Amino acid sequence: MGVSETSRRKLARSFKSYEGVYPDGRHIRLTENMMKADACRSLSGNAFKLYSYMKQWARGRDEFEFSTTLAAKIGLSAKSFYRARDELIEKGFIVFENQTGAKYKHETCHFSFSDRWQIWKDSS
Repeated sequence: MGVSETSRRKLARSFKSYEGVYPDGRHIRLTENMMKADACRSLSGNAFKLYSYMKQWARGRDEFEFSTTLAAKIGLSAKSFYRARDELIEKGFIVFENQTGAKYKHETCHFSFSDRWQIWKDSS
């Protein structure tokens, strides 16, 4: 008796041990054309790290909230977060929607993902 089609699909989607500790852990989608795009290839390490974590944090939603507190969880200082965020905005990966919170308190930024990276051109 053979393996059912459903079982085959589940096996094909299962995480490998080198992909993480938890077999059903959250993951993100990065397409080949995005990875090969000039905008993506030109991202700094911190910007790529931030984008990857934003994708994971958003859980498939187009709009999401993010803060320096969350950035600190992946090792980014506030200054590094703002620099990486600005790079992602400039290269068309995210759009800064607005910011909430009182001065000197935890501030949450509202973002949305963008496809403008597809038309980004290096101006240098």
